[in-house]
Amino acid sequence: DTAGAHAVHTALASVGTSCSICHLDAAHNSEVDLAFPAGFDAASGPATDNGDGTCSNIKCHGGQTTPDWWSGAIVVNTQCTSCHQRSTAQYNGNISGRHSIHRNYSCTECHNTGVLQTGHFSNLQTTTFELAPGLTIGGTGTSIPASGWNDSTNRCSSFSCHGQSHSYSW
Repeated sequence: DTAGAHAVHTALASVGTSCSICHLDAAHNSEVDLAFPAGFDAASGPATDNGDGTCSNIKCHGGQTTPDWWSGAIVVNTQCTSCHQRSTAQYNGNISGRHSIHRNYSCTECHNTGVLQTGHFSNLQTTTFELAPGLTIGGTGTSIPASGWNDSTNRCSSFSCHGQSHSYSW
């Protein structure tokens, strides 16, 4: 059955055709048998099927309740905070680096969604970011030119986000 959000999830390299990601030990018995491996448990508790088309405590959704399986959606290029919340104890909270001083900006001011699409969802069971975070900063679609971020020094420079050129260490 490919209804609901199956296509979105099976398009992820880390899911593909592996039904056991969400249907642990599921039998083909005309029932929806949801059970999640412990690797998908959020910091707040075990991954849970809520019985209403949503799930809770899913690590890859930041421990938040997911959109409805049948009609909900997350636009990953613009709705980062659907999974990444500020000041959360979840594994994927955006509390590192300079996030706290840039809290009034959209994630895509700095983070390149094109780069995120190719690696951000590569290992959904990890508790760490799948890419080196610096690789996602600057370039197409951001306010930072590709040359404005130096990954080896973790510094932004050569851009004018603050009205004048600054160089900030991450």
